[in-house]
Amino acid sequence: MYVNITYPTNLEKNYASYILLSGRQWGTKYKKDKTAKSQTLNNEIYLSLPMPTNGISDNTTHNWEAAEGVMLNISKANIGKMAMKGALDKVKSSFGNMVAAQQFASGKTINDYAALNYGGQGFRQFEFEFEMTPDSKKDALKINKIIDVLRVGSLPQNEGYLIQYPFFWRIEILKPNGESYFSVKKSVINNLSINRFTDTQSIHADGEPTKTVISIGFSEIEKQWRNDYSGDT
Repeated sequence: MYVNITYPTNLEKNYASYILLSGRQWGTKYKKDKTAKSQTLNNEIYLSLPMPTNGISDNTTHNWEAAEGVMLNISKANIGKMAMKGALDKVKSSFGNMVAAQQFASGKTINDYAALNYGGQGFRQFEFEFEMTPDSKKDALKINKIIDVLRVGSLPQNEGYLIQYPFFWRIEILKPNGESYFSVKKSVINNLSINRFTDTQSIHADGEPTKTVISIGFSEIEKQWRNDYSGDT
């Protein structure tokens, strides 16, 4: 399977940045000695589309969790403090409400030496929305084809007792001259929404909708690292 679709047909004549979605089937190629050569097969989808109507939102989440005693482990000099804290915690546990009452009376409580412990970053999520209003029969048919190939690339394949993974995707924002402006690491489609006939009062003479909205949610399958950026300004 090889698909290469540009929508609208005159996209390259608009002299504007555009988005390129490249989908490939998940699998393994093997060398003659049967060792793994790469992790992709040759099934390819290329969709060149105008910029999403909701823009490009790039968000990274980080996991920070509170952990008691983290600051106590910084140096050996804190071993005494750690022992003291353990003893105080034991007293607090044993006497419960009495200790709590004493804390309330004094207006002071036990220092738990808590600090935030880094638990890693999440995977970036991207939501793209495309409002497509074809002005020709050719472009209307292209929209139908785009929907078909997105379904192919977002669904698994039934192979009996096994199922084959959906396609993975590469996402690039390209300048009019084809130069890469922004790219996303290898991703998968986690949601696909198709909304046709959004304007029921206006339909083409051939029955095709005058406007179709396609929403695609992507998740990167590789995390971002500081090493990915030079830090140059």
